[in-house]
Amino acid sequence: MKMGNNAIDPLAKERDLTGKKIVRRRDVNKLLSAAAIEPRNIKVQISIKLDADVLEYFKERARRTGAAPYQTQINQILRDAMGQDRGEFPGEALVRDDRFVDAIAERIKRRL
Repeated sequence: MKMGNNAIDPLAKERDLTGKKIVRRRDVNKLLSAAAIEPRNIKVQISIKLDADVLEYFKERARRTGAAPYQTQINQILRDAMGQDRGEFPGEALVRDDRFVDAIAERIKRRL
């Protein structure tokens, strides 16, 4: 007999997953904030084939100090492409990226 998740974890229904960064399919019916179920906050695991040089490019960028993980960088590039289709200006994603804005502010401080 197959046991459901609740049999394994009796507190599963009551657990608050509001702060979770990744929402798994089995967690969808649990307590979640509206922000947690927005499409941009739900990560989906997929299998994708990329050219070896493309993957190496992003992995190399991820090795830099303070750089985001390569999967996050690829996701951001894809999100930027989505924004261009919606008519956003090319730098829109950078303006919304707090790390980028902080880095620019730091460079400006050094020049003053």
